[in-house]
Amino acid sequence: MHQMVSANLDTSRRWWVLAIVVAAQFMFGVDAFIVNVAIPTIAAELQASAAEIESVIAIYLIAYATLIVTGGRLGDIHGTRPVFLAGVLGFTLTSLWCALARSGGELIAARLAQGATAALMVPQVLATLHLLFADHARGRAFAIYGIVLGLAGAAGFALGGVLVRLDLAGLGWRAVFFVNVPFGFLIIAAAVMLMPSVPRRAGTRLDIPGAIVLFIGLLCVIGPLLFGRELHWSPWIWLVMAVGAAILAAFPPQHALFASLLTFALSVTVSAAFLTSMRRASG
Repeated sequence: MHQMVSANLDTSRRWWVLAIVVAAQFMFGVDAFIVNVAIPTIAAELQASAAEIESVIAIYLIAYATLIVTGGRLGDIHGTRPVFLAGVLGFTLTSLWCALARSGGELIAARLAQGATAALMVPQVLATLHLLFADHARGRAFAIYGIVLGLAGAAGFALGGVLVRLDLAGLGWRAVFFVNVPFGFLIIAAAVMLMPSVPRRAGTRLDIPGAIVLFIGLLCVIGPLLFGRELHWSPWIWLVMAVGAAILAAFPPQHALFASLLTFALSVTVSAAFLTSMRRASG
């Protein structure tokens, strides 16, 4: 199937498709870090607690890590193109919701939805690369992907600082989310015109129960860590954490969702390190 899709798409067009999907990956990568820079202004304007602010970051990662495997399988079932378009559209609209949020709780809900739509979008990027570059050009395509992926984090921190400092149109921190809206619609327009349709993969099944259990497990572990201090570390907090740890421990390493656990662990470690350094700097 890889060779058929690659052969049916002229050489120049597939590089344009590469640019489209890599741009979506870049948008996701930037957004994972750009919000960190805006945390102080978000907390001040929304009068959000420390736990709510940390949840803005954590819930995004939980939703993304929980659903990334499901997003990949949806691409196999329905085709990478429609799922990619749905993911980019969802990511764009939820970014707009984040920008318009009026409270810490609403921003947390918007970030949950944003992480879920990212899990639809991101798996289609690698799937598209595998489909379109089955020949000698694959190495070059993945090199470009790797460079963009590496630059996204640094660009997120830099762009976040610039947008908050410039305070464009008086938007303040909201600009870090508004910036996704025009770029998201540009990616959608380009994908509609250039991204090829590919055959669906027969026999692929969704593991919805597994994704739900993983989400509950992560929430039971991370939620108490975020809100335990405000709840004075009541005994039931520790019980919830123990339940969550037991749920996560039940996932065997060979399970498809185990990769989601590793993705989340790496992501939350990076974010936790940033939050810790920020607290020390502010203290």
